[in-house]
Amino acid sequence: FGAKFPSGLHSVLARHLNGAKDFERNRKNPVDGNEIMHIFGLHQSPLVGYFTKNLKQAIKDCEIEETREAALAYLYALAEKAGVPVVNPPED
Repeated sequence: FGAKFPSGLHSVLARHLNGAKDFERNRKNPVDGNEIMHIFGLHQSPLVGYFTKNLKQAIKDCEIEETREAALAYLYALAEKAGVPVVNPPED
């Protein structure tokens, strides 16, 4: 493209983008892997990773709100599609 940026703007933009990447990488799901294992009666497995990664992506893509209620509803739907029953529903 060949556009010229004012002096120092490139480094400011780079820091901003790196900060956004760090934020996404460190974002915590409203329902974590340990709770997913408890709710669905699972042990540590790729299936738990499947649930956590899909939940994180759904939040990132704004498919669902970043709330516990929305996360649980999403996880229940995902589990139903995968044929995984809810064993220990949360009490809240």
